[in-house]
Amino acid sequence: MAAKRTPAQIAASLKSQIKEVDDGIIGETIGIAQAMSEIQKALTELDMALQNREYEQASQIGYESVTSNFVFLQRVLGCLQRACSDRELLVTEVARQAGCAYEEAMPHVHRMMVSAHPLKRRRKAISANRAAKVQGRKPERAPR
Repeated sequence: MAAKRTPAQIAASLKSQIKEVDDGIIGETIGIAQAMSEIQKALTELDMALQNREYEQASQIGYESVTSNFVFLQRVLGCLQRACSDRELLVTEVARQAGCAYEEAMPHVHRMMVSAHPLKRRRKAISANRAAKVQGRKPERAPR
């Protein structure tokens, strides 16, 4: 009879699937950030057009930029929801193979995922600065 494997061993054997799901979550998060940034830009343009009493331009911005970026945001949120569901399926599979509770298997899967851990303060600042450069804004100074 084969020795029973632990949740950690089973999670390690699913490393490539866990990485694939983790990469998907990170990728969708990037898409959400991009969509939010584009919506903010479009809303700023819309606000300026309304303040300048340029109603036709405001209507065009609303129907084109705001709407298309909102649809993009909905799509990436749906993809994120799917990626999270895939993560939960992996945890369930680890629990099934180990013969343990979901809650016992979860930390072993999450330990292997970058997306399951909150960003540390310095890492958040670095990410914000990179995003600012991409968006053409002046980066803030990262805390030491």
